[in-house]
Amino acid sequence: MTLQKSTLTNSPRKLLAPNIPSAAQNTSRPALSVQEAKDLWEHAVLLFKNYDWSEAVVCTQRLLRRSQHIAGFDRAAVWANLGILRMHLGEYYLALEAFERAMKEAGVSTADETDLDDQRKSTLLRFLNRAPTHR
Repeated sequence: MTLQKSTLTNSPRKLLAPNIPSAAQNTSRPALSVQEAKDLWEHAVLLFKNYDWSEAVVCTQRLLRRSQHIAGFDRAAVWANLGILRMHLGEYYLALEAFERAMKEAGVSTADETDLDDQRKSTLLRFLNRAPTHR
């Protein structure tokens, strides 16, 4: 096993292998600091810009797992970005789940959105019914 010195702590840690589960990996990692969360976010954005969408998904998921207790952190935006990444990968069902989670994190109800759409439809129909017809 190859160990490297962590820049954040004095303890050695294993090289990351995100897609290979291991019983030896520590599953209860401490929460990220604000700066660590920002660094992880920037890394995910860099991966996205370099078209490395699969690795950007892994990085974004890691950010979501470890940022649960950061006050003021916009998890809805991170979930929305995960949805965009999933769309790029053609994983449409997973993208939909991520977008729904983003709406939940933001406190937006899908029922409210549907009602709003119905109001828009009825307003549009009233407008069209009053519009002059050209024959």
